[in-house]
Parts: sequence; C-alpha cells; structure tokens
Amino acid sequence: MGEVHAGADKIEFLTRVFGQVDVFTKGNVQTKCPKCIEDHRKLGIPLRKRKLAINILKSDIFHCWFCGYRGRLVHVLKKYSTRDHLIEYIKRFADIATLTVEDDGTPIKKTVSLPRDFKMLATHKCGTIVEQAHRYAKERGFTERELWYFKVGVSEEKTWKHRLLFPSFDNSGKINYIVGRSWLPNVRYSYWDTEMNKKKIVFNEINIDWSKELTVTEGPMDLIKCNDNSIPLLGSDLSRDSFLFAQIVKNKTPILLAVDPDMAYKKMPKIIDSILKAGNKIRVLDYGSHKDVGEMTRDEFFIRRQRAKPWSRDTLLTHKISSISSTFTI
Repeated sequence: MGEVHAGADKIEFLTRVFGQVDVFTKGNVQTKCPKCIEDHRKLGIPLRKRKLAINILKSDIFHCWFCGYRGRLVHVLKKYSTRDHLIEYIKRFADIATLTVEDDGTPIKKTVSLPRDFKMLATHKCGTIVEQAHRYAKERGFTERELWYFKVGVSEEKTWKHRLLFPSFDNSGKINYIVGRSWLPNVRYSYWDTEMNKKKIVFNEINIDWSKELTVTEGPMDLIKCNDNSIPLLGSDLSRDSFLFAQIVKNKTPILLAVDPDMAYKKMPKIIDSILKAGNKIRVLDYGSHKDVGEMTRDEFFIRRQRAKPWSRDTLLTHKISSISSTFTI
C-alpha cells in the first residue's frame, strides 16, 4: 500500500512538471521527453508522442525511446525544470540512490580507502612526519580531543606527504572521502583531496544530527573551532543538486552559515536564497574582525554562534541592495 501512495504522489508531481502522464504496470509511466520537446521546438515541429519512460518505484530511472536520453529523474529536473520543482522533488522523493549517480544515470563505482601507511595522530607521537604534523596541528588549535574526533592522520605516500589527512565517513561508518591540508609554506595547492564528486557525499555524515542546527562552513580546518554538529562545503558553494542539500531539505535542518567574509558578496546570497526557498531556517555568523572561522578560538566561535541572527527574505534583499550600493560608492 505504501508503494501505491508513493506512486500516486509521484505521478501527481510528474503531471505538474511534464504535463500528461500515461500510467503502465509495475511502476512504469510515460510522458513527453523535455529534450525531445527542446529539439522539436528548434525545428518548429510540435512534439506529440510521450516516449519518456520512468520507473517511479526503482530510483526514478528514465529512458526516452525516441532520442535515447536516459539517466535519473533528478538530472532531468536539474536541466529542464524549475528550481522549485527540483527542491520539491528532493524534499519529497529523493534518497541516496537517486543522488549518488553520474549525470548519465550510471552508479558511481569509485571507492575510497586510507593510505596503507596511514597513522592517526591521536595514537602516534613519534617519527619525523608525525612530529611535524603534531606541531602544525597544535599551531592550528587542535587539542587531543579534536585529533580523536576527526581521526586526523598522516601518510608518507607521495600524494599525501606533509599533509594533515581528514578522512570522511558516511552514516554507516564507511570511508567516502579524504582531504589533506599541507603544512608546508608556499605549496601550489594547500588542499588535496580524493578524486570523488563532492556533490555526491556528505563529509563525515556519521557525526551529523540532522534534527539539530547544522553549522555549514567552507573547509575541514574550520571544523576544529566549530560546534560538533558542523560540516564543510569542501569549497565555496552549496549546489542544489548535491546530496548535502538534499539531506538539509529532507530533514528540514536549520542552518548556521559560517562562510568566510569574502564570500559575503559572492556565493553567500545564493546559498541563503536556496535554503530559504526550501523552507529551512537559517542564521548567519558575524565574523567581526576575523577573516575566517580558523582565526577564532572555540570560545570566540561559541559567543558569535550564540549571537548569530536569523535571516529572512527581507534580510537577504536588504543585503543585496547594500552590496549593490557599496559597489558604486566612490
């Protein structure tokens, strides 16, 4: 009975998005292919046939019998539908099975594993590389507690040498990502990570409680100053088709946005706009004179976290107007 209701809800959604939907057996439906519609429009020919088949009970796999377009429904919505429809789909129907796939709908097969010589700093104190790592970690504010909590370690493999390694674990405890931060000065790339699509994972999801406010920051080094329920973007954007965004929307998780001030006039408004449109609450951290979270002590972060104010559509609009005005200030 659950499948019947889920199918009926999804058919209603698909009808609003694509128009008429023909229902077949075993969870299969057909509607007009948006790619074919676009191609026919360019030729000035109306599309009459409904050839886009979708299996609504098996991770929303689709295939157009006319043009061959195939994949997962989330990718069709991202490319051909509206932001509101995409957010609604993620919120109501998407799960990890629909989001951990490549754009052509094929499952991601890459795996991540720790280097064979990985040494966790919490359990290793001796050795040149280990001692260098401990000194750098101490300079950046790590305590013994953070070394244990984040499972930070080192390796002498060429890819990871002279870097603090932050392994990430999914909600079942399986490693899904590694990012390394160099402690050497003047290196070309301060950060180095595994060749995985960052949009398909939630960094250290094993530590996350989606029912509580989630601090969203930029990089893993910021986490050591934040509260435990924190996550890095691993960059400067929160993509609406990422697994992280899907989990935030699905769980109605309130957000504390703690990104660097230099993002204030770039990516931050876009992130806030996406969160507010999804119906989630959001607060924004005031950095004061600090340039990033990493410059603060944990106590300073706690105080500023307590003082962070909620943002609304009006607050965002005021911020955008202020940003435009400052651009033209002489």
